[in-house]
Amino acid sequence: KRTVAVKMIRSGELADDTEVKRFRAEAEAAARLQHPNIVAIHEIGEHEGRHYFSMDYVEGKNLAQVIGGKPAQSRQAATWLKAI
Repeated sequence: KRTVAVKMIRSGELADDTEVKRFRAEAEAAARLQHPNIVAIHEIGEHEGRHYFSMDYVEGKNLAQVIGGKPAQSRQAATWLKAI
């Protein structure tokens, strides 16, 4: 009973074995991380042939929206990198 974000393979049911392996490896690697600036992974699975993982939902803009399609200023990028 919580709101989560769900990430799925874009090609869905058409994903080949290489895509599925890479996707699962990403999810499993992220699930092992524990840090205040990294969202937690809750579940990795498959439903009706579509692979997914669920993670904490974070309200707000994504990085692309924050930088508005332009390169981030060096100082700002360094600040974000330090936090990550």
